[in-house]
Amino acid sequence: MPLSPPDTTASLLDWACWYATQGWPVIPSHTPIAKGCTCPEGAVCKHPGKHPRVSWNDASTNQATITDWWKRWPEANIQLMTGQTFCVLDIDFR
Repeated sequence: MPLSPPDTTASLLDWACWYATQGWPVIPSHTPIAKGCTCPEGAVCKHPGKHPRVSWNDASTNQATITDWWKRWPEANIQLMTGQTFCVLDIDFR
């Protein structure tokens, strides 16, 4: 297991694979674009880049699976499955 993450110039695939080596299941998500999102809702998407391209049930640490995903969607955002190996607290200030 690599001790240090890739450098800031590494590809999204490199980062997704590194997260997986840490035991953190990853999933590709849609990407925000100038006209909204890469999802089918496109310009009317209310959450550009913040929802998965595949089922959450498919979150994986398998390097071959992750490589296949990022070859298909090289600009996919990376989402990490929480609740198994770590939790996240998101505080929104209003």
